[in-house]
Amino acid sequence: MTDSTGAARPLSVLVVADEAVSGHFLARMLAAAGFAPRVAAGVAEGLDALEAGGIDLVVAGALSLDAALSSAIAAAGRPLVVVEAAGAYNSVALPKETASVLHLAPPLDAESFLAAVRLAGGMPPEVAEVARHLERFRERREFLGRLTASFLDECPGRREALARAVASGSCPLAAREAHGLVSTALAMGSERLAALARKIEVAAREERSEELAAMLPELDAALGRVEAYVRSVLPGGNGQSRPVESNS
Repeated sequence: MTDSTGAARPLSVLVVADEAVSGHFLARMLAAAGFAPRVAAGVAEGLDALEAGGIDLVVAGALSLDAALSSAIAAAGRPLVVVEAAGAYNSVALPKETASVLHLAPPLDAESFLAAVRLAGGMPPEVAEVARHLERFRERREFLGRLTASFLDECPGRREALARAVASGSCPLAAREAHGLVSTALAMGSERLAALARKIEVAAREERSEELAAMLPELDAALGRVEAYVRSVLPGGNGQSRPVESNS
């Protein structure tokens, strides 16, 4: 983040505590990692801090998220990280206007917590789309496992095959691999990824080979970010993060 002069400044994080989550404990981790935390001891202080402004991101204990605080966070357009404690899950529906939401399930460790804050603070649009999509299947763990495993099995190979096809000038092969990536992206809920892959598919079918090399890096980088995110929310990743809340 930058201040009014353009100079870099730490990300300002509002930490809203509840009876199960220690705001000061989270704030110490944030401060040690270079963030600028502000602790609110409950909903009323959280609302006051949001009204005062200067907040980039909100970290909230799950039990603190009543309708008033959830609406204020959505109205402020700030990303949200929800920290759940054992037996303290809050089923309050978040407004669909909420910028982005990441859930952290217990047990909490510093690495996964800070990774979630960093991700929420600068979540690329294609990652936000995928995270929201995956959240819809949060309670269908077997299906979610199959979906993410299929993506991680298929995507790296398609990325490599597309890069080889573009490098060799093989437009038919590039079109085939790009078409496969369109389907992969849509299965993961990302219209942005699908659109990037579709542009390459169309260019390849029209044999605009010179354009393909220039178009590939944007798609490849976006796919790489989504792969990294999907790995991070799996039990074999950091084992803690859960995807972005679906409000649809």
